[in-house]
Amino acid sequence: TNLDVSAEIQQIVNAELAKKGKMAVTANPDFYVAYLAAADMDAIKEKVDKEGKMTIENAPDAAMLLTLIDADTAEIIYISSAEGDVKGLPADQMKQRLNYAIKKMLGNM
Repeated sequence: TNLDVSAEIQQIVNAELAKKGKMAVTANPDFYVAYLAAADMDAIKEKVDKEGKMTIENAPDAAMLLTLIDADTAEIIYISSAEGDVKGLPADQMKQRLNYAIKKMLGNM
């Protein structure tokens, strides 16, 4: 798709932090936001049925790590992760899944 995942993540993170009274600044920040998102399109998973028979299937996985780092001390002040299946979703559904995941990730902050 033409979806810029990095831009979407930044926008959603900024919106969620704004709900918590945190605003993006260009100088003298209290903390930095760092994230890493990756997808393994060739991932496989084992499944065991009720009879104990094991099968292997293609199950592309995606994961994201979101970290807040204190600007003065460089210490991690918050960290959260999420993972899910990647199924070639349309851009609007991918945005919805990102939005849901990031809201959950920052929910306990």
